[in-house]
Amino acid sequence: MKSLAESPLKAAPLVVSNTSPISNLCAIGKIEILAALYGSVIIPEVVRDELHASPPRIKPLAIAAEKQGIVRVSSEYSMETAMLLRPTLDASESAAIALTLASNADFLLLDERLGRNVAKQANINILGIMGVLLEAKSMRLLPEIAPCLNNLIHHAGFRIAPSLVREVLHRAGETNHFR
Repeated sequence: MKSLAESPLKAAPLVVSNTSPISNLCAIGKIEILAALYGSVIIPEVVRDELHASPPRIKPLAIAAEKQGIVRVSSEYSMETAMLLRPTLDASESAAIALTLASNADFLLLDERLGRNVAKQANINILGIMGVLLEAKSMRLLPEIAPCLNNLIHHAGFRIAPSLVREVLHRAGETNHFR
């Protein structure tokens, strides 16, 4: 897996995010990983609106992440591009893809399968929450991924195929650690 964290001499990658990676990291208390890996991530206004409408356990953490600069809001993208994607995707996914294209971002944080497929067709580099956790472990920001996966599945309601759980844990060197 390509490492996203840059050396101190290089600028951090420009990263755009959809709602789910941010809300799920908030749900498991790991939103600070985004700051440690990327400095900040950019979101379209519609993603901010979705985060502000999140359940009570997520909303204050998402708002705090915005106030701390972990998440920055941008409207610098083509509404026409976003609208072209709307028949296939929801508003936040289409806006996040449009913002990624407009900002020439290095990566888009996106977990939903349909959105990922559309982004891949647009030659966008995609990373989901599993990739973020693997990167955080490789940078020694997390000692283990298994507790995060457990919290994502059992507390945040994140749906992930058992085969992907096994693959991620294998890549993290934690094959016997999942409950």
